[in-house]
Parts: sequence; C-alpha cells; structure tokens
Amino acid sequence: MRPIFFVWLVLLPVLAMSQDFEPPTLQAGRVQGAIKLDGNLNEPGWQQAPVLTGLHTTVPVEGGTPAGKTEIRVLAEPKNIYLGIICYDPEPD
Repeated sequence: MRPIFFVWLVLLPVLAMSQDFEPPTLQAGRVQGAIKLDGNLNEPGWQQAPVLTGLHTTVPVEGGTPAGKTEIRVLAEPKNIYLGIICYDPEPD
C-alpha cells in the first residue's frame, strides 16, 4: 500500500500542472520521393507536410512564449520517420 501512495504523491502535482494546457499534436505527412539528410528541407514532401507551430516554453516559465518561432514537420514511410525542425533566431549573431 505504501508504494502506491508514494506514486500518487509524486504524480498528483504533475497531473495537476498538465491540466493547464493541451499538448500539441501533429499528423505525419507521407514521404514523396527520396529524402536527402542534408539539413535542408527542400524536398517536395517537406513542402506538403503539416507544420506544428505555436509551441510554448517549459523553462524558465511553464507555458510561456518562446523568444523565437519554431516549426516542426514530420514525414513517415513504413520503415522510417523523418523530423524536420526549423528554429528561427530573432537575434542571429
């Protein structure tokens, strides 16, 4: 009985915090042709892939607005999953 109580004691604050906002979801696009792993998202599949934006920070402020925009794209085929992430820097050096 004691281990179950401990698990609830640890998980309860986490579950309470997670109720404030819904985590983002994204459906993967389908791969169209070959994907070259070169850091550029210029293949046709990337242009057609759904884009996840509107992310929030967890540090230093939970649910805060990030300093720069981030776009996440996911492509999938039967044996591979490709992630394309573009992070915009509002103050590039």
